[in-house]
Amino acid sequence: MILIELPKYLSPFKHILLLSSSSTTAPTPEWQQEVASMKSQLNALLSLYQRNTRNILEDFAHLFPHPP
Repeated sequence: MILIELPKYLSPFKHILLLSSSSTTAPTPEWQQEVASMKSQLNALLSLYQRNTRNILEDFAHLFPHPP
């Protein structure tokens, strides 16, 4: 079993469990590649989410008065 810890702002999705086959043999190279690909895609999505969140805040910053 592989446990991926996500940032707090994704609390509804606290953990993603990827379960291996029930056998006790080592994971196949194909399975390891699939898991690596999924982790890479998840990291890319998290990065995009963080970037978009920052851009939204910057886009609307002009609507709020600046402190003196």
